[in-house]
Amino acid sequence: MMFKIQIVFATCLYLFCFQSCLDVNPDDEQIVSGTNSPANNPDYLDGAILIDSFKWTQIIDEQLLHSYTSVFTRHPQVHGDKIIYGVLDQDGFVALDRFTGNLIWDNRGVFNNTAISKTQEYNGFIYYNTRGGIRSLNVSTGAVGVNYSLSNSNQYLGQEFAIFNDRYYAHLDDFNFSEPIFDEWIVSEMPPLEKNDWVHFNRIEAASNNGFKRGYNFPTFFTDQNGDTTMIYACQESNDLFMTGNMHLISYNLSADSIKWINRNFTPRGGLTKAPLLDEGRLYTLGQENALCLSAESGEIIWEVGAPVIKDKLTGYADFLIHENKMIILGKVEQILCLNKFTGSVVWSRFFETTKPSDVYIGGSKRNTANVYNGKLYYINGWGSLVVMSIDDDNSFDRYSLPQLVPIEGYEVKLFEPSFSNHNMTISEDGVIYTSDGYRFLAFDAPL
Repeated sequence: MMFKIQIVFATCLYLFCFQSCLDVNPDDEQIVSGTNSPANNPDYLDGAILIDSFKWTQIIDEQLLHSYTSVFTRHPQVHGDKIIYGVLDQDGFVALDRFTGNLIWDNRGVFNNTAISKTQEYNGFIYYNTRGGIRSLNVSTGAVGVNYSLSNSNQYLGQEFAIFNDRYYAHLDDFNFSEPIFDEWIVSEMPPLEKNDWVHFNRIEAASNNGFKRGYNFPTFFTDQNGDTTMIYACQESNDLFMTGNMHLISYNLSADSIKWINRNFTPRGGLTKAPLLDEGRLYTLGQENALCLSAESGEIIWEVGAPVIKDKLTGYADFLIHENKMIILGKVEQILCLNKFTGSVVWSRFFETTKPSDVYIGGSKRNTANVYNGKLYYINGWGSLVVMSIDDDNSFDRYSLPQLVPIEGYEVKLFEPSFSNHNMTISEDGVIYTSDGYRFLAFDAPL
């Protein structure tokens, strides 16, 4: 319970720390401070290219704008002519015309507890898990589809879920960190209905597991050489406070209802804070300070790269992606490197100054901002700037920031040092970036 109390406290502190403040300029015009604005950093815009031209902007909430309050947006997704944003603070989603920014639908307030970590689309509906249930909404209208909450408050439905072959997979435990009892996986035919439609499997009893319970990440699926479907997931067996435990990958044979293989090479290293990526029969993942490629068939390590090549931590805000023949890794704080995905050999590596806002420092940036488009890597860094760098070498990069004292047309306010901090980003196939600064939904052409 202590662990989840810490999460709630951290979340509350997080929301409090980023509340906007009010200044008044010499002309008595209202100025709104940007989210996580590095106002005390004189080099904030030093060397940055200003983004002052947009395809469109849309105010997130007029009332909140007037009260100088920003909100957090999550996972903008392109669906045909729509761009759909999750609005974390307001319990719902907003769909805009992705070409004009005009409102299509807004269902904020229809859900509760929308701590969105990931969404998936299936048959015209967007699905996601909350801590206590399953939610879905109609992509075309925003209408509620599934809105199911667990009847037992002592059970926890993890946000780590997947939809595969018309089935919904998720992790369930007893929501008891002081005296854990069990955890297991559940599967349901789509759409996920009431609890009596669930099939439970791969259950572990804490009493027979040295008092330890498992933590999970999003599963991935692989068809082995026998034609069996396996579900591969990262696992942490830990004590009640998650302070000690074993990290490993598990391949579970869904056809045989049994474990196919376990790789425990992560035990001394930690990590596995992001789900492994499957690519051409290989699994790519991160330990605490190492990157690995494994066989999805056997779990055997194909290659591993650690110190001295990797000097940054690869947990927490660290991220990685696979693009063509490259594995691109964004370290937790100061290193970005590119490896050959087949051999693990270094293509390039770059370090950044963590104390210099005018550099392209990584740390503090949220995950789900890294995108590759037109041969370049795009991500939002720790200072809330957009960084664009070549994926072919480590020498070519630019940093883009929003201008200070941005006037909002039709409103007697100006945004003081707005930034992209704490907002996710996506790039459409036609090269448009969709993100937010906490006050506005934003769309602009990806800098090339």
